[in-house]
Amino acid sequence: MKELFKDKKKLIIIASISIVSILILLICIILIMSIFKRFDYQELEKKLVDATASYIGNHKELLPKEGEIIVSEETLVSEKLIKELDKISKDKTCEGKVKVVSENDAIRYIPELTCEKYHTTSLKDTILAREEVLPEITNSEITDPIKQSGLYEHTQEEKKVLIYRGSKTINNYIKFLDYNWRIFKMDDDKIYIILADTLNSKDLYQFDDRYNEEISSARGKNIFATSKIYQKLLDFYNKYFKDHHAYLKRIDACIHPRSQVDARKDGYIECTTTENTPISLLPVYDYMNASLDPNCNKTSSKESRSCSNDNYLANTTNKWWLANGLYENSYEVYYVGTSGAIDSDYAISKKDLRVVIALPSDIIYKDGIGTSEKPFTFYEY
Repeated sequence: MKELFKDKKKLIIIASISIVSILILLICIILIMSIFKRFDYQELEKKLVDATASYIGNHKELLPKEGEIIVSEETLVSEKLIKELDKISKDKTCEGKVKVVSENDAIRYIPELTCEKYHTTSLKDTILAREEVLPEITNSEITDPIKQSGLYEHTQEEKKVLIYRGSKTINNYIKFLDYNWRIFKMDDDKIYIILADTLNSKDLYQFDDRYNEEISSARGKNIFATSKIYQKLLDFYNKYFKDHHAYLKRIDACIHPRSQVDARKDGYIECTTTENTPISLLPVYDYMNASLDPNCNKTSSKESRSCSNDNYLANTTNKWWLANGLYENSYEVYYVGTSGAIDSDYAISKKDLRVVIALPSDIIYKDGIGTSEKPFTFYEY
């Protein structure tokens, strides 16, 4: 019995040693794998951003209050914040840098990774690689709105922009903050987006409810910058966007009143007065430009009905406010009805909202094809 007990004890000791040896071996394998691990492109971009954030944290004096700097891979390696990318990348040919943007009291990191088989791509460049950009056309040149739907060059406020027009297969959906949005315009540094539908909250919103001296009545005033609705939008921004404002650009919202007989759609009228803001409503001319109907020229009752045709912005659950007042009456504001027609109503009346914001044009493409089922997404580092 003693011999048997000794044999069992030896077996237990041997087994314990074996288990410990296996555990040590596994730990060594994990350590070796972590040392020699090769990262994919998105992991490398994230590593560049994390290393740059640490670098900026250690060298805050290098970042201007408003502006940008480039942090190179060599700098990050010399600071021992990252290893050489060719030693940790899967295709062993990668080089990288990070643009650091300081704007509106926030910091945005934009990595750029260049490899043999990969290059970091912005959302805007991804869209332009997939979309044919059509030349600017006049209303008289619109002959087939269905076939002519797409992304167009356009002149607004004396500068070139890209705008989506029409209604057939407009793949301009983007996901942000769990909402679906529509991209309606892009310029050199901004991607302008509007909620894909109205907020559809229980309570609708008055544009304004102040006493209007011109008519001796509390029907409200139609100037956006001093309106009740603008304060609501700012409250909405501070509640839902405050943790994301590094990825939002301020807008020069075009808020000047527009006459029903005005026929221009280049922003000249509405942009006579602007309000620099992080959040806004859609100007009348941007809504009109989304339509390919050649009769959508004015906001008078006849022409404004045509603006609902061949317009991807036309179909919504509720009526919604536009940013501009009616020039003829200081108490009336333009809105879009559920049929898509432009109309006007007292500022004190209630309508829903379609929020407008602007994203930086250099945000990095993540996923999606621009459809409602697979909207574009982008990285927030």
